[in-house]
Amino acid sequence: MAAVAAQGFRELTRAMTEAAAGKSDALDRLKHAGLGYVTFALRRPQHFTVMFDAPIPRRKHPDSAVASEEAFATLLGFVKSCQEAGQLVSGDLREMALLAWTMVHGIAKLAITGRLPFRPNSQILEFSEFVIDQSLPTGRRDNHRD
Repeated sequence: MAAVAAQGFRELTRAMTEAAAGKSDALDRLKHAGLGYVTFALRRPQHFTVMFDAPIPRRKHPDSAVASEEAFATLLGFVKSCQEAGQLVSGDLREMALLAWTMVHGIAKLAITGRLPFRPNSQILEFSEFVIDQSLPTGRRDNHRD
């Protein structure tokens, strides 16, 4: 299972970076990386489940731990770019990355367990985009609904 998790984290990192590639600005790259995260979970639900739900001791399986850390480092890079561009509020980089991660992870987990009221996957991705647009703390007042 550790090998499956490691492979999954490498594929997840690739899915995020490919989804963000070619986007015009840092916030757009972060948003599309998040959509890439959800897309990966929808495409590879068994890997996603093993990656996050299987008990894999980090000391016994360092490859899985390294791959997981590389995926999070990729997210940190996207968030840092947004902060440096003034597109996300300043603040603790790790906390901001965890905020972004929990948003897309929650959607992904609910989606692959059939707990969201959306079908097909395109509706799940539309909802994901809505959540990202409404939730990232850009500092703009028009970002949130009244």
